Amino acid sequence: MSFSFALRLDLIGAIQVYKWSLEGTFKTNMQLAPRIWAMVALLCFDMIFVFATQFARGKAYNLFLCTHIVGFILVLPAVGGAALPSISLINLLTGILP
Repeated sequence: MSFSFALRLDLIGAIQVYKWSLEGTFKTNMQLAPRIWAMVALLCFDMIFVFATQFARGKAYNLFLCTHIVGFILVLPAVGGAALPSISLINLLTGILP
């Protein structure tokens, strides 16, 4: 994952949160399952990016490895949950679509 990709994701997320804050709908939006999953996906991508740096890999390889394993395990259902709210998580993980 490149630096520009991570920066774009964070910028889009920050703009959306700022927009919700201005409208006074942040709490309402963050109670919706697709928005929660989108935030989980964003945090997973950030975690993967931060620990993928040469510094983090060199100083704490085991932490790098754990964050990548956990991050990639969580990001798959998170992206699916954010993009396809009509498909349940169980259906998404098992591959059984309605």
